[in-house]
Amino acid sequence: ANRIQKEEDGYRLVGEVFRTYMILEQGEKVVFIDKHAAHERLLYNRLKTGLGEMDRQFLLSPVMVTLTPPEHEAVCGNVKAYAALGFDVEDFGDHTILVRSAPMMLDTAEIENCVCEIATSILEHKKDLTPQVMDDLYHSMACKAAMKANDKRNTLELEQLITLLRQDDDAKYCPHGRPVSIVIKK
Repeated sequence: ANRIQKEEDGYRLVGEVFRTYMILEQGEKVVFIDKHAAHERLLYNRLKTGLGEMDRQFLLSPVMVTLTPPEHEAVCGNVKAYAALGFDVEDFGDHTILVRSAPMMLDTAEIENCVCEIATSILEHKKDLTPQVMDDLYHSMACKAAMKANDKRNTLELEQLITLLRQDDDAKYCPHGRPVSIVIKK
């Protein structure tokens, strides 16, 4: 009901409004898709199922992140947790770490923020990265990496997002609960 139908039903991308919502015509229906919510859900699903583990970008220049002493200790004591999230980190001394690789989905500008957020989460949960804590980190990483409202995207990128949505039956809501799409019947 509130999702894009399977391939045999067909659709036509009508366009995009406010650089936020894609509009599809599908038979007797119009489908509005929130591109951020959709992309965020797809990335979250990929992280949660482990499909994103191998999709790392090895950085030509490592990203240096200066942390508070407790954050630095949290990072250095949890290198395996960072690796599970797609980061290769190492101690550089003086409360600084080097990030040598990061998840492919992240912009380089988001790497420092994610590393700090993970350290904060480790500190808040007393180094116990339970499945719920990991789930929260997946939410955060997916949100940061997803295309944003007002991002200019070409038709090919929008079509690719639609194709991925059509292949994922679990992409009804973003990880925060917003609907990915709304359907209006003729």
